Amino acid sequence: MGTGRAMSYLRHRLKKRYIFKIILFIFLFHGLGDITPVAAQRDIVDLLEASDLWSEPYGVTRIIGRCPNKTDERMDYKKSDWAYRLTEKAETSLSTGKLFPKGFPKDFSVLIVSRYLGGSAPLFTIYSEEGDEQLAITVGNEVSMYYEDTDGLPEEDNDISFDTSVGVGEWHRMAFSVKGDSVTLLKDCHDSITRRLARDATSTISNAGIITIGYELIQERFYNGDIHVLKIAPTPDEAYELCAYHAQDCSVQTTGDFSSSSSSYQFTSSSSSSSSSGSGSSHYVVTSSGTSSSSSGGSSFGETTITGGSGAGITGSVIPPYPIGLIGIDLAGSS
Repeated sequence: MGTGRAMSYLRHRLKKRYIFKIILFIFLFHGLGDITPVAAQRDIVDLLEASDLWSEPYGVTRIIGRCPNKTDERMDYKKSDWAYRLTEKAETSLSTGKLFPKGFPKDFSVLIVSRYLGGSAPLFTIYSEEGDEQLAITVGNEVSMYYEDTDGLPEEDNDISFDTSVGVGEWHRMAFSVKGDSVTLLKDCHDSITRRLARDATSTISNAGIITIGYELIQERFYNGDIHVLKIAPTPDEAYELCAYHAQDCSVQTTGDFSSSSSSYQFTSSSSSSSSSGSGSSHYVVTSSGTSSSSSGGSSFGETTITGGSGAGITGSVIPPYPIGLIGIDLAGSS
């Protein structure tokens, strides 16, 4: 790198950190310190709950989520049935330290149910106190995970693509299982894609910064779509519970009937690279009978079975629902 380019890069980095620290101070000064740690089951952090999107802050609209209930004429939906539409005016931020007071977990799961409506921006981004992006997940015309620890590592291959995408206007269930030197995407309850994560045993993510939902601070990109579930769990095995526990089939949610499902989810797996250590190997092995066993001491896939389809719960043409104020609930193409 020439001297001129090096100086330009240095100025860019210094400017970026200066701007970020001003933004971080403003966010913390205006009440982020009042957010209490989320005491969810199994220490799972619900980012939507912690953000209080239920109160519909500026730029956020509450809508019916992935499973509209056609049979309920009273529209008596539970809080968990609702999702949130984010616009470019939505700027939601959280203190990482308040949500993870004991530190961000080394191995973890990210659980997502979302409907992409176009564009390209991360669903959420975790920043360090210096303003560096540490973890970001993008779900749209590409599905990817960005990872950079407190030491700025890995220097290369930190933007991990899973070589898949999601359709515009369709609900998708996506879970990311990060363990050792690998990350596995579980897409729509039946596709499993594993990629290498170039990090060592001491790699950590700082909890001294902030988490933004639906937008990036520096590049000013905004997520365009709806979010129904957005959680971070302190174990890589929780990703395999997304469809069994956190986002069940719509038929199960509306009727409570598990009889049509068998005992486990079935995943078709693929991997772009093999791991040299046991910690980076595939967490689960899918047998020919559709049952699953753990190769690393984890639990089974879950309680029910997904067979065929996208697993999104809503098929066909999906028209984005109207805001609550217009009492418009989209049932087109729902099951």
